[in-house]
Amino acid sequence: MCFHIDYTNHPKIKVAGCNIACYKTGRLQPITLISDNILVTKRKFISSVRDFYYNFNEIYKTKFFSTEIKRGGINKGFHSYRSKPNVGSYYNNIIVVKCIIPKGTKYFYNSFKEEYVSEAIIIKKFYERS
Repeated sequence: MCFHIDYTNHPKIKVAGCNIACYKTGRLQPITLISDNILVTKRKFISSVRDFYYNFNEIYKTKFFSTEIKRGGINKGFHSYRSKPNVGSYYNNIIVVKCIIPKGTKYFYNSFKEEYVSEAIIIKKFYERS
């Protein structure tokens, strides 16, 4: 996912004054772990584009957040959507998760595509497919 820049309405970097609700797409994958000699299966969320593994309710910060715009977009940072995207039945293994951009986080917002790119994100919950 690339945060696209509209050069006629160039976005400015902002700082979240409060937690911002947003959404990401990806997939759930079962991960089997051994804990106290017992096999435990947990579900991890994996992002659609970069295959990054997230734990739920854990804050993720990136050292690679960039305010630099290259080739009409920003590639570095956590990408998300303002509204819950409709993934439909076309994308069989794709789910939507609700996220939070934490208060105090630097971010950009593209109002045309309703997308964010931020330096931090928390994955809160996933939505069952309808």
